[in-house]
Amino acid sequence: MPSTTSPFLREVIRLLATPAFARFADRLLPGEGEDLCQEIAMRAVAYEAGGGELPRSTTAWLHVVMRNEALHTIASRKSMRRTAAVDLAAAAEAPGLFPDRYLDAAAGIGAEAKVVHDLDARRDHRHLLDAIQQLPEPQREAIVATYFRGQAVRDQGHALGTVVVRIHRAKAKLRTAIDRSRLVANTRRTG
Repeated sequence: MPSTTSPFLREVIRLLATPAFARFADRLLPGEGEDLCQEIAMRAVAYEAGGGELPRSTTAWLHVVMRNEALHTIASRKSMRRTAAVDLAAAAEAPGLFPDRYLDAAAGIGAEAKVVHDLDARRDHRHLLDAIQQLPEPQREAIVATYFRGQAVRDQGHALGTVVVRIHRAKAKLRTAIDRSRLVANTRRTG
C-alpha cells in the first residue's frame, strides 16, 4: 500500500527520530526534547498544509524552526513565570479564592478531596500550591493556565496533545504530592 505522507513530512519524521536531533532538542530545552520534537512535527504538518514553499534543506529548516520554537518557549515562560507567581501568591493569601472544584481537578483526586474541616481544606490547599510550585515549568504553566485562569487547552499556544500530556503528568505528580502530605499529616496526628 503506498504511503500518503509527502516526501517532506517523511524526511521531517526521519530526521526528528535521529539521535542527533533528539540531543539538539534536549540541549535547547533540557528535559523537554520529546515535547519540542512533537511540536516541530506538528509545525511541519501545518506548514505543508498551509501551502508553504518546501525548503531546499529539510535539515536546515528543522534546525531553524526548532531553535525559534525553543526561543519562543523560553521567552513566553519568562512572562508566564511572573504572572504565575502573582496568581499563586494571591491564591496563598486568599484560600477561598479558587473554588474547590478547581483544586479537585488540579490535584486529580476528585471525590477523595472531600474534607471535613476548613482547617483540613486550607492545609490541603497550601500543600497543593506548594506541589504546583515544585512541578517542572511546562507542567506548572499548563496547570495554572487551565485550572487557575480557565484558559482552554487549545488556546495555550502548543499542540493540543502536548498540553494534554503535560496536564496528565502534572496531575499524577500533584496526586502523589497530596497523598504524601496527607500521609505525613495523618502520621503526625496519630503519632
